[in-house]
Amino acid sequence: MGYKNVLFLGNSLLLGMFDLYGMCSTDPESDYAYYITRELKKREPDCKISKLRISAFEACESTEDFDAWFDASKHYFKSDLDLISLQMLDNVNDEKRQAAFLSNFPELLRRLRAMCPNARIVWTYGWYMQPAVFDAAAAIAESFGIERIDIRSAHTKENESYSGQLSLNGAGEKVAVSDEWITHPGNDGMRAVADIMISAIFKGEKNV
Repeated sequence: MGYKNVLFLGNSLLLGMFDLYGMCSTDPESDYAYYITRELKKREPDCKISKLRISAFEACESTEDFDAWFDASKHYFKSDLDLISLQMLDNVNDEKRQAAFLSNFPELLRRLRAMCPNARIVWTYGWYMQPAVFDAAAAIAESFGIERIDIRSAHTKENESYSGQLSLNGAGEKVAVSDEWITHPGNDGMRAVADIMISAIFKGEKNV
C-alpha cells in the first residue's frame, strides 16, 4: 500500500532550474524528487504528485509576508494529501528571516495539520545548515510530530556541481549553470540526497 497524494515542498534543491527541477541537476530525471517519485509510483502507480517552491516562505521577514505567501499557496494544501515532503531551512540566512521563521514555522505546521489532517509530514534539512535557528526549528518540528531527515552527510565536495556544468532548460537546450550555484548538489549529490530520503520515507519496507 503506497501513498496516493503527495506534495513536495522545497527550495532550489526542488525547483531551482527554470522552476522545473532541482538546481544543479543536469535534467528533470536527475534530481532528488525524481528518484523519490519513482519509488512512490512503484508502490502506487496512480500516485498524484505536486510540487511547490518554498523559497519565498524562507525569505519571509514578517508575519504579513508569511500570510501573503500562504494565501497565494494554500490551494496546494489539499485535505486528501497523505504525504508532505518539506525540504527547507537553507535560505533562512539572515537575522530578519531567522526571527520571522521562528514565528512562522509553527504557524505553517499548525495550518498544514489542520488542512491536511491525514498527511505524514517529513522535514528534510542540512544541505546548507543554519546553526542560528536549527535547534529551535528542530524543537518546533518535534512538538508537531514532524519526522526529520538529515542529509548533511550527502554534502561533500564531490557531490556538489562544478563550473561549466550544463543543464537542460524548458526548451530542451543545454545551458551553463551559473558559478554562483555550483555548491548545490550535482547529479551525484541529488542521488545521495534521494537515497537518504528514500530510506527514511520507506523505512522498514522491502524494495518493490
